[in-house]
Amino acid sequence: MSEHELYVREMENLRHMYNICVELLEFDKANEHRKEKLKKLGVEVIDKKNYNRIKTVEKELKKAKRDNPTYGSKLDTVASKEIGKNIYNSELRKYVVELYGTSYKKYILECLKRIKECEAKLRRKENNRVKKVTQKPKNKSQNLVLKKIIKNHLRNSNPYLEISELDQIKEEFGIEFFNYKEGYLSDDTISKLFTVRIVSDQLIRHEEVIIKGIVDSIDYIYELAIMDKDTTKYINKIGYKGIRNYETTFNSIKEVKDKNYVKEYTKLYTMINRYYHKLSNEQREEFTSYLSKSKYHYDKLLTPEEFSEKVNNTKEEAEKVYKK
Repeated sequence: MSEHELYVREMENLRHMYNICVELLEFDKANEHRKEKLKKLGVEVIDKKNYNRIKTVEKELKKAKRDNPTYGSKLDTVASKEIGKNIYNSELRKYVVELYGTSYKKYILECLKRIKECEAKLRRKENNRVKKVTQKPKNKSQNLVLKKIIKNHLRNSNPYLEISELDQIKEEFGIEFFNYKEGYLSDDTISKLFTVRIVSDQLIRHEEVIIKGIVDSIDYIYELAIMDKDTTKYINKIGYKGIRNYETTFNSIKEVKDKNYVKEYTKLYTMINRYYHKLSNEQREEFTSYLSKSKYHYDKLLTPEEFSEKVNNTKEEAEKVYKK
């Protein structure tokens, strides 16, 4: 039985219990007609979904005598008339058990409350179903938010991602739930790749690039190259889908084939070298100064071979420390 069918069945059973309890209420002779009024009110609430009438039901119940549920022939007779069979041989048996320790009055209101809750759940499910049918599926290849951010940064010659923009990108790719600050699957990687992307695009377009941004790109590619990129350790935290979402984000920002950042440096080196020869003497001095003051204190622009050797040496040293 589907979830929808379970809710419908629950509502129908509660409707029967409502009517049975109303019939079992006792009124003074002058108020005997109140039973029929309560049944009509039940129809308004359950069938017409006029939940404002629950307050009226509550007022009407105050006119009934104080009651304690009774079990036996009277209950059997009323239930049989309502459902056409013995209440103890039907689905209503569990609801009768719920009557223990309460009263008909309270249980009548409980029935209406639960019917209202079931109806709300059915409505939410239907709304979600309609939303899925009518809503156009997102085309992940569009990455409209990311494209807009990249466009703005290229226009402003700014290779650095803002925190608010980082949040927008994470929301677009469905990774806002993951809060590692370090490691390959992290905000840090997103920011580094973004800077590399902007600087690379500017160099490809032969646009003016801020010198610091170029040097920072070298640092970032180096850090990504030496980073442990094994994502299996994150499975227990975010699952395979979470990992895929992060990797989709990385590829959309700056695709690096097989996570080969040494090869990516080779591409960047070619563009930087070409750009360097167009710089004035003053700009070349500025570039050298930024290299020496960078996080890794380069004395010159490393060739791809030197960069690869530096990465391998760093990894070997890290492995030795790990084995100790």
